[in-house]
Amino acid sequence: MDNNNLNKGGGIRIGTIVPIAAAFMAYVMGSGFSTGNEVLQCFGSYGIPGGFLVIITAFIITGYFASASYRHGMTTNWEFKNDHDAYEYIAQNKILAYVFDIFIVICIGSFLISMFSGVGTTLNVYFGIPKMAGALVLGALSCIVVISGIKWVHRVLGYIGIILIVLVYFIGIYAMATKGFDFSSHLGNLKSYIADGSIYQAGMLGKNHWLLSGINYAGVVLATGLPFYLKQGNDFKTKKEANVGGWLASAFVYFGVFCVMAAIFLNLDEIVANTSAVPTLAAIMNMAPGLSWIFVTVLVLAIFSTITGYLSVMQNRFTKEKTPAAYAVVIGFAAVGIFLGSVLPFSAIVNFIYNYTGIFGVILVVLLIIRDIRGMGKPPADAKVEE
Repeated sequence: MDNNNLNKGGGIRIGTIVPIAAAFMAYVMGSGFSTGNEVLQCFGSYGIPGGFLVIITAFIITGYFASASYRHGMTTNWEFKNDHDAYEYIAQNKILAYVFDIFIVICIGSFLISMFSGVGTTLNVYFGIPKMAGALVLGALSCIVVISGIKWVHRVLGYIGIILIVLVYFIGIYAMATKGFDFSSHLGNLKSYIADGSIYQAGMLGKNHWLLSGINYAGVVLATGLPFYLKQGNDFKTKKEANVGGWLASAFVYFGVFCVMAAIFLNLDEIVANTSAVPTLAAIMNMAPGLSWIFVTVLVLAIFSTITGYLSVMQNRFTKEKTPAAYAVVIGFAAVGIFLGSVLPFSAIVNFIYNYTGIFGVILVVLLIIRDIRGMGKPPADAKVEE
């Protein structure tokens, strides 16, 4: 591909941009988002106007790094042999790249556990299915898609992302249509819930503030998906497409956050009264029990797409796809995630991970800004590139 052509404004292809942005949302959502735990802790716990300010902060940071990642992935037009090369391309430093590499592998492994724990918890609450059984079925399906190759991963996540956008937005819109927009009247007990530990408030470096929570959340989104986003960038043809795609992806994600947060706000007392580990399900059951199938659909699709994306990242980190070694890596990580996810508490996993992953993501954002200033170009001279 001619990089000179890539630098021209050009037009945009809606049919390309929307599925890529939807796949971004599908990759990001996962169990923490769809169950409402992540949204409640990182956004909703800051009330009004704090919750909205967290959304705005995270939207701006995510929009920047998504579009920047797409631009870099587009202009280099290369496939990383493994994720280490992606971190070295951004950091321009081998040692720093190794630090990111090791830490992010640990983080994504932890997130896999939380994904399996989330789907196991919800299916257990809703259907009475043993936690491990539900996780096992979803894990097997994800392994099949990843083993089929990266093109299938991108295609499946794009389709699922569009479905998730429709369903998640419907949950929030239905909540506001039936219960109104007066969020504040439902949040009178929010501070006491946080004080007595009924609701955990996420922050950063031990400090709780809406700005830090927004920065931290966006950092987590970047830290766990940079190689995936760079590879998505290969599908764009112009910088205009890459920029529009990045900001659209961020808009998809954070309007979804708003919709879930709205449903939680309007049903907060009922959620806490039921000591629910799945706030979104509790909100829907309180508003319209007959629609709870929508939530179950959202959860299963969201976790399936995120697990699929994470397993793909793990595969690409350690080996080449469609090889015996790749099958072993994918199935091995899935098996460990299923087992640990069935015995560890979901909320505790989410709380622990977010305290650390976001910090590394923020550092990556800074490095991405520096890389932008220095200019986009080819990968490191000694990087291993797929033939």
